Amino acid sequence: LVMLLAVERPRLRREERFNVNEPASLLWNGASLPVQVEDMSVSGARLVFDTNHIQAEKLRDAELAIDILGIGPAAAVITD
Repeated sequence: LVMLLAVERPRLRREERFNVNEPASLLWNGASLPVQVEDMSVSGARLVFDTNHIQAEKLRDAELAIDILGIGPAAAVITD
């Protein structure tokens, strides 16, 4: 049992991701879309939002920011 605790599984990503499950807003062109931040790392975050409000393809080339309560807005881009 001690040996199992001492051996860490290999990480598939460069940066460690942390589950946060926090509400936030995705800001673009003066509009605000409510989103849920599922997890985040130093290099990115996974957002979940209702696609009935807007299609992600429309956000790909837009100037975006994500506003997390208590942190403030930060520049953002959509990737796969």
